[in-house]
Amino acid sequence: MSFNPCAVVPVYNHHTALARIVAALREGLFETLHVAGANIFPPSAGSNQAFNMGALAEDEVLISTQARNFPGRNGHPKSRHFLASALTVATSAITGRITDPRSLPP
Repeated sequence: MSFNPCAVVPVYNHHTALARIVAALREGLFETLHVAGANIFPPSAGSNQAFNMGALAEDEVLISTQARNFPGRNGHPKSRHFLASALTVATSAITGRITDPRSLPP
């Protein structure tokens, strides 16, 4: 399953969100993802995602670390939304398709 563009929504935790975003900026992570075509959005809880990013269209695909999913939660009921670990989501952002991180070389 291939997807483009990629959206990056940093974890939302009011105690650590700012520190994590600053660390990602200093490490160049956002720049790397942006150059690769990702869209960076503000930190968000899963229930706010459709509001912050816009709802998914029928033919769009989302992979996220949200806690739950059901048809239509982030847009059109026929859009495809996959739940995965943070490592799988990060690997998929790098490859541009849903990717098992164990398939990449160490």
